Amino acid sequence: MARTVLLVTVTLASLATASASAAALLDDHFNDSVLATNTSGVGDGFTLVENTSGTGGSATEAGTIATITEGSVSRTTGIISDNAIDFSNSSNTYTVEWDVDTLASSGSSTVRRSWYVLQTNSNFIYSSATDNQFILIINDAGNVDDSSELIYRKDSTATTLGTNSLGDYSGNDADGFTVRMVLDATGYTISSVGLDATNQVALSGSWGVDSNPTYADLFGDGSMFVSTYLQDLGATGVQTSIDRISVTAVPEPGSLAIMVLGGLMLIAARRRR
Repeated sequence: MARTVLLVTVTLASLATASASAAALLDDHFNDSVLATNTSGVGDGFTLVENTSGTGGSATEAGTIATITEGSVSRTTGIISDNAIDFSNSSNTYTVEWDVDTLASSGSSTVRRSWYVLQTNSNFIYSSATDNQFILIINDAGNVDDSSELIYRKDSTATTLGTNSLGDYSGNDADGFTVRMVLDATGYTISSVGLDATNQVALSGSWGVDSNPTYADLFGDGSMFVSTYLQDLGATGVQTSIDRISVTAVPEPGSLAIMVLGGLMLIAARRRR
């Protein structure tokens, strides 16, 4: 009996440690000078993606940042992860972060939108009719000025899940900010830290309520790629620099406890034989 009690004590201590630790599913610091590789983190790197309007933009990696330069005539330019992330385990809490170094207009060109996206298609955000996307747009100057807007898009049908005002936000941010999505079985919380605006991004909701998708709606159609895009108001050269993009998963303590108790029951059954 004493040995069994000792086993329970050690296992519960391990449970407390495991429940507090996060598993990295993607972590690119953009520090190997090649956008398509990720030699010091988790994941396979990123690829340039664009729409078909106007002339081309670019995406490069140097030092410790990836720089996206948007093309002309509202061409939307961005980067997308080369590997997809499996978010289907509803027993996990997932955190997705985009660490933005700068967001800047150039000359007469003005930032119209910056996008932070989870998407099932592996190319430009709107290029597939059978896709599933969870989209945050900041400073949607073409529709709702000085705001953040969350959109769920399924099979070419887009539903706005929430909008919040950012106050007097110009679309420029010289000292950077972080966009964070936290997702679990119950719902989502999306926020920003350091955004150069009167207010920060603050959007949240529960799955399956009102127009919100269920967890299975969003993550049941396959793994998701992580992307970010930039669009201007018709000129050329708006730019953003990204320090890091990461995805982590933390198992819920309840699911870990079930696994532990199952193991204890198996051990106890074997000892009774």
